[in-house]
Amino acid sequence: MDKPTKTELSNAARFYQISQIGMEMAIPAGVGVGLDLWLNTMPICTIIGAILGPALGFIHLMSLLRPPGNDLSGKDHNS
Repeated sequence: MDKPTKTELSNAARFYQISQIGMEMAIPAGVGVGLDLWLNTMPICTIIGAILGPALGFIHLMSLLRPPGNDLSGKDHNS
C-alpha cells in the first residue's frame, strides 16, 4: 500500500475539522433532549442546547477561517 501524499493528508485533516464542527453543532441539542427527558423539564435544555451548539460551532468555524497569525487583540506580538 502506498503512503498517503501530503495533499491527501491535508484533505483528510480538513474533512476531520469540518466533521468536528458539525458534531459540535448537533451534540448539545441531543444532550439537551436527554437532560430534558431525565429531568422532566421539556423543552428548556433542548432550547439551550439548540442555541449553544450552533453558536459554539460557528465560533470554531470562524477560528478556522481566520488567517494564521491574525490576532483579534490588535497587538503586535513581534516587537
